[in-house]
Amino acid sequence: MTAREEKVRQLKLAVRRVETGRAHRVEKGAKLNFQSVAAEAEISASTIHTRYPEIAELIREKMGKAMRVQRDQKQGELKKCKARIRALNEENKQLRADLASVASRYATTMIRLKQLEVNAPPHV
Repeated sequence: MTAREEKVRQLKLAVRRVETGRAHRVEKGAKLNFQSVAAEAEISASTIHTRYPEIAELIREKMGKAMRVQRDQKQGELKKCKARIRALNEENKQLRADLASVASRYATTMIRLKQLEVNAPPHV
């Protein structure tokens, strides 16, 4: 195995370790990106770009998948939130209608009460 092949193998292992959260040289749970893989492999990120384009493409591919998954999750959460907002707006609309109805009945009852008080015989 040539030195380059060995370095490619080490870089692929570094990608795998960062991706699975088992990195030795970067923080556990670090996001997969060029900096984290470079730190794990103990080389610079620019070296990955210039000397190992296949590894750079692998990292981009995996980062893209992670971003798509995260985007899809956020879109799902957003849809749920929008549905909840619609439901709450409908409930709010119904409660306002109910309140208006109760307020109207209260006003009518107060008017009738005043009329009864005016027409009631005096107490002795």
